[in-house]
Amino acid sequence: LCANTADTKSLLQNMTDARLQFALNLLQMESTHLNLKNFAMSPFSTWSLMVMLYEGADGSTLKQIRDVLAIYVDYPTLRKWYEAASAYHYLNSENTKLFSLRYAYYDDVGDIEFVKGYNSVVLRGVGEENVVLQEGRPRGVDFDQGASIIINDDIDKASHGEIYSSYSRRSFNDTVTMLGITVSYFKAKWKYPFDKSQTKEEQFSDSSGKPAGKVDMMVQTGKFAYAENVNGLQADVLELPFGEHELVMIFILPKPSYRVSQVLNQLKNLGLQPLLEKLDASKNESDVEVKLPKIDTRSVLSLEDSVTEAGLSDLGDMHADLGRMLKPTGDRGVYLSFYHQFARIVVDEEGLPDAVPQKSSGTNNIKFHMTRPFAYLVLQRTHKLLIHSGVFREGEVP
Repeated sequence: LCANTADTKSLLQNMTDARLQFALNLLQMESTHLNLKNFAMSPFSTWSLMVMLYEGADGSTLKQIRDVLAIYVDYPTLRKWYEAASAYHYLNSENTKLFSLRYAYYDDVGDIEFVKGYNSVVLRGVGEENVVLQEGRPRGVDFDQGASIIINDDIDKASHGEIYSSYSRRSFNDTVTMLGITVSYFKAKWKYPFDKSQTKEEQFSDSSGKPAGKVDMMVQTGKFAYAENVNGLQADVLELPFGEHELVMIFILPKPSYRVSQVLNQLKNLGLQPLLEKLDASKNESDVEVKLPKIDTRSVLSLEDSVTEAGLSDLGDMHADLGRMLKPTGDRGVYLSFYHQFARIVVDEEGLPDAVPQKSSGTNNIKFHMTRPFAYLVLQRTHKLLIHSGVFREGEVP
């Protein structure tokens, strides 16, 4: 599908743009579905699971995934790119914890056959204990007997005990032929820590100014990348760097009286690139007083309908063609019956060892106070991977 190096570079850029757009679409949809709640999600994990299905798809299903995700590079190129990017599915240093799982389970009670020779680059996992990932293939289970124990155990192992799932026999019925699962836990230390002694319990408000619970509010002032008036986006934007792996956290704070879902709809139409360019151009020259709530958000999202809404309607159809991975031998079709994502993100004051908060150079500081609903993105800058994204709408202090 690609003839030379210039073509390949262009096609990979198109794939990156489509991947980010797919992520923004899903984030905006969930911000509408989950109107009042805090939630976290992992766009890169979802995209990776879609690539696993792309590897197993044929016919019109293959074409649809290719078109929506703009996968027009040849398969060896895709595989090589993914192998490099997949390093950011698992990070386990003293300063960065990212534990994840991308997997599919199919009902192997007799009328679904695994296609020999299928070997997914996505399912060649990394990380200790994740032995289930090393086969390069989905796992056959009996959804009516024992599958829930296996899946709960896989999620527990993959997240190093940080994420809990509670599947039971009642979670599935006899129409389920395939379950997609993604898991992502993230916690990292800042390049510039927040001073714990400055953290105070404060009132959080909703977009109309009414009380919406209490938060533990962190505060620091320093030179950070900051942007406003990005092509009509009704929000201010701030980027805070983590200490390792070119990871940053981007905060999107709607102007007063604008809802997060409205701003995310604007961002979906604008795209992420103009926002990143504006942050790059700011060159960390602004003294910004940052107020950021501590975050510990856990979400379990059913994303099969959102994936359909984002353009991949074939995958949720019982006539989906996943015949390069699984073949139906009876009356049931093989399709993505459910797609569940388990995500948890923890944000606190901690910075790298020996790191100190930046000092303010004056009193004329920009105030970026996250005392009302905001959205956030955890981005790996080099590969432009959206590791996590989410919305914070209400205080999490009990």
